[in-house]
Amino acid sequence: MSDDLARRLCDPDRLARWLDGEGLAAGLPLDVARITTGHSNETFLVRRGGHEWILRRPPRVPLAPTAHDMAREARLLRALATAVPAPRLAAACLDPEVIGAPFHLTERLDGVVVRETLPAFLRGAAVGRAFMEALATLHAADWGAIGLAARTGVTVLNAPGTIDSDYRGEVQVLLVNLGSAPAHVRRGDRIAQLVVGPVASVAWQEVAALPDSIRGSGGFGSTDDR
Repeated sequence: MSDDLARRLCDPDRLARWLDGEGLAAGLPLDVARITTGHSNETFLVRRGGHEWILRRPPRVPLAPTAHDMAREARLLRALATAVPAPRLAAACLDPEVIGAPFHLTERLDGVVVRETLPAFLRGAAVGRAFMEALATLHAADWGAIGLAARTGVTVLNAPGTIDSDYRGEVQVLLVNLGSAPAHVRRGDRIAQLVVGPVASVAWQEVAALPDSIRGSGGFGSTDDR
């Protein structure tokens, strides 16, 4: 990627002014370098006054507004950092006028990106235990206490559902408010996700007897639990 395009993705001068306003090493020299190995959001290494941050912003191609939701990522990082191993959020900016898109800054954590071969120092049972402990810590986090509780009692009824192949009307969702306070649904609110997948259809054929199979009568129904 050219330096000109990298500057358009994260202009150092405009970023510096915003950092000054946030009190992040204000007035000191700024260095911004694009990390070129990502394939989703754009990431940059930001250095200033002895600090190192990772800046993350949506890609330059137009996508669904919620596909790269910096506000959501910042909220999760801010909450999870209080309970589980996660990079600390330094600041977040939801104003697209600053560098052309919303973004957030997190502390830089040194590590190894494993692509094909696992380094020797990462092999062994200790890494596996550390991985399991991190997962257990994540699942044990009190999501309500760290600020990730649902804001309303709105949820979806009759999910999952199916859409017949010959249906040509509007796809709608049936909502219910299970909370005690009124809830207002506004345009742009994340209520439900549509996951598109095929539904297999079958044609029944009546026969006098079923043919033999390798499994035979072993197991129990669909579980094959012997």
